[in-house]
Amino acid sequence: MKRPSKKEIEEAVKKLKGESSGQAALPEPKVGQPTEKKTSQRIRKQGI
Repeated sequence: MKRPSKKEIEEAVKKLKGESSGQAALPEPKVGQPTEKKTSQRIRKQGI
């Protein structure tokens, strides 16, 4: 596979930030709380 250049990476980051800044800014904290609970349950099941 071809590795992307710095310019391509920067453009992709700008696109992601542009799309997520308005839409995903609010859902992120809401999604973060349940995922923490899921990870703690997984850790308990594994016995770590």
